Amino acid sequence: MRVLVSHLTPFPSSRAAAIQVANMAQAFAEHGNDVLLVSPTPGPDSEADVETLLGFAAAFRATTLSPRKRRGQSFVHAVRVARLVQREQIDLLFTRNLRAAVLPARRGTPTVLEVHALSSLTGALDLRAFRSLTRAPGFRGIVAISEALALDIVRAFALDPDRVLVAHDGVRADPVPDPPMEERTAGQEPSPARVAYTGSLHPGKGADLVLDIAHRLPLVAFLVAGGPKARADELRGAADARGLRNVHITGPVSPAEARRIQGASDVLVAPFGRRVESDSGVDIARWTSPLKIFEYMASGRPMVVGDLPVLREVLRPDVDALVVPLDDVDAFADAIRRLIGDPELATRLAEAAGERARASYTWGVRAQSILDRFGTRPRIETVTIVLASFASGGAERVGINLANGIAATGRAVRLLAIDGRGPLRAAVGTMVTVESLDRRRVRWAIPILLRLIRRDLPDVLVTTQTHVSLPLLAALRLPRLRRRQRPHLVVREPLLRPSLPGTTRLERGQRLLLPSADLLIGSSPAMTDELRRLTGPAGPRVLELANPVDVAELRAAAAAGAATLPASSRGASTIVVVARLVPQKGHADLLQAFAAASETPLELNIIGDGPLRGELERLARRLEIAPRVHFLGQLDDRDRLLATVAAADLLVQPSTMEGMPNAVLEALALGTPVLATTDLTVLTPLAEEVGPVALRLVPRNRLAAALGEITPLASPPPRRSLLPARFIITTVVAELLAALGDTNGPPDA
Repeated sequence: MRVLVSHLTPFPSSRAAAIQVANMAQAFAEHGNDVLLVSPTPGPDSEADVETLLGFAAAFRATTLSPRKRRGQSFVHAVRVARLVQREQIDLLFTRNLRAAVLPARRGTPTVLEVHALSSLTGALDLRAFRSLTRAPGFRGIVAISEALALDIVRAFALDPDRVLVAHDGVRADPVPDPPMEERTAGQEPSPARVAYTGSLHPGKGADLVLDIAHRLPLVAFLVAGGPKARADELRGAADARGLRNVHITGPVSPAEARRIQGASDVLVAPFGRRVESDSGVDIARWTSPLKIFEYMASGRPMVVGDLPVLREVLRPDVDALVVPLDDVDAFADAIRRLIGDPELATRLAEAAGERARASYTWGVRAQSILDRFGTRPRIETVTIVLASFASGGAERVGINLANGIAATGRAVRLLAIDGRGPLRAAVGTMVTVESLDRRRVRWAIPILLRLIRRDLPDVLVTTQTHVSLPLLAALRLPRLRRRQRPHLVVREPLLRPSLPGTTRLERGQRLLLPSADLLIGSSPAMTDELRRLTGPAGPRVLELANPVDVAELRAAAAAGAATLPASSRGASTIVVVARLVPQKGHADLLQAFAAASETPLELNIIGDGPLRGELERLARRLEIAPRVHFLGQLDDRDRLLATVAAADLLVQPSTMEGMPNAVLEALALGTPVLATTDLTVLTPLAEEVGPVALRLVPRNRLAAALGEITPLASPPPRRSLLPARFIITTVVAELLAALGDTNGPPDA
């Protein structure tokens, strides 16, 4: 599902609101959704490493809508969010920004508003906006951060209680830090107990009270970490004026650093007052859901908390924490002494709170509850795949395998072929509907393609070839078409091209058009890295997805074709190469290496045709290897082609550049080892995965030596498959559907 998370706090930032929305975006993404986090302007920590700041690697995309803050920006931001929702074809808008929620909801986009204080809905303009939102066709509901706030919203606006979900804030379910180690040396007393406060220093949050508690416990070390900086400086001055040598005030720290401080402490404190102020000075004591409480719960450390009534929705007194009267300094000091002096009690409280946090208050649990109540989990029922033709190429084979695999799940699959000719037409399964446009050029077919797509609008549109994808994306960007509903666009880029000086025309087109897709697919880590480079950090989601291989069908076809092969003397090792005869495929280098390995008895079968055939045949004669090199041409008989590969002792892939070559995957599936050059960096992870016996990579200048080491395989076909399970067609299809948000299985009959 495509989820847009919108808010009015600049990002990245250490402010609690920014951290809260970032964690929600991460949680939605970790549930398999494509998530875009939208903030109005860059945050104060824009130069910081986001992973270091947050404590996790972001799985969501993030973008800002303006380079700086301006007057009236909330209205401008709302309009920009609405445009972004439309352009990105968002399935769910989750926002803390009331004004940004109204227009998308009125246009029908499923919209959920998160509310942190009743006062954010009761201003004159806000009240009108909220009334408009709740009447909009796309309005799904309200997320309130506490039961008290949910009750007040229902009462104030006479809302249906089913439209209001209580979802307290949360914490990441990271491993509990190890207990702090005592710092001692021989002959010295143990280090003093450590008490920490982390979080906002705004009035009512309790930082001021920490100084009074520290005054009563001079042998305990207190650490206060938080901001804003001006408040930290003010507290530091107050501590110095009172001569408090046992208090250290750090000022603002990142969320990741706050978690480390919590884990290194003996006791954590949250001495709330009767009035708790937000960043804007509003009293939120009745509704608050403080992030620090959930972080404390997950820290593995015991805590002492002021008895704010709303916190009893989360904490059980004397079970999860020691809860003491508000503003009671003596009660806080006594509770800290009690925990320091009773390690068994401290451990029991910390373990109970940790267990409760991990079970009920993680961001993942929170996101799941929101999706379960309000999420629009789309079931994919119709898929259209566009191919240039049924030629015997790798991209065509991938498209056909995807079509067959998706159709096998019970979904309706249509395959649109611009040119309906080619040998792979026979590989299309009977459950796939095929339509041919009978055009020889892609540009002539685009208007017809658009008409067919609009006529039977699919849920998902997939392209697997660059020369088809880019013109189609360009056409779909036209203003008159953008206003129409469009399918979820999935673009597979098949080829990893070598780096070239300057920016090529093709790369300029990719940079301009690929961001229009909803999901980009690369077949290897190198390919996905290239796609991210081309589209930038705010680009669409990029998924690494293995090329689908129907292993059972391949092996059955090879067995059927075995009877058509001539008898083999098995005196020489047989090498096979399957590739179109074009410069990129490196046949000339292979023939040179083959000739240099003349002392080894070898036979070479070259399957494929192309413009270089005559030149390569002349080269074989010149190298005096023509009797041992057999140009078999293009084998339209797929059974015979696969049987030839299965009978070989080695498949060689001498290409200079490839995406993820299907010839290699099919050879491994048939049990035939593969030799390729290190030029094909896309094969490096696979080679490491299967080992050199199955797939060996050598420098191009070492091809001859590698060929000279070949010996006939001991076992005749059929041999055991050497292909990893992640390439099996059912696995690939399931992963693709999950990436598109459909985890519901096939449609109902």
